[in-house]
Amino acid sequence: MIGRIKELWGEHDSRISHVAEILLVAVIFFGLGALYVERIVYPRPPIVVAKLENGYVRAAPVKLIDAENISPQLRPEPKQQASVSKGEYVASRYGKTYYRVTCANQIKEENKIFFNTEEDAKKAGLTLAKSCTK
Repeated sequence: MIGRIKELWGEHDSRISHVAEILLVAVIFFGLGALYVERIVYPRPPIVVAKLENGYVRAAPVKLIDAENISPQLRPEPKQQASVSKGEYVASRYGKTYYRVTCANQIKEENKIFFNTEEDAKKAGLTLAKSCTK
């Protein structure tokens, strides 16, 4: 039987080595993908182990972010809000561009925010829409 295996190996040496190379590359990339998902996409929270008074050991995952107890210095500043009253410029509360009130736009009424001046819109981090030139 060993002789037959050596004979087959000798006849198909290049094919077997190519298949082995492809399998090795596939295994390596599968492993890298699994590590990426485990470490980057869905990381596990660190586990804290504490010894209780009764001698038992308790392991619990650590809460990484406690949104209710974040100090005010670490909280992100809210986006500057525009005035709610009607003005000369309009933008969507979810968009990145602003329009003159006279320009055509497709912003839903419930999402419209208005600015009195162009400077106010720019201060809010918005840019003038290309379809609405000066």
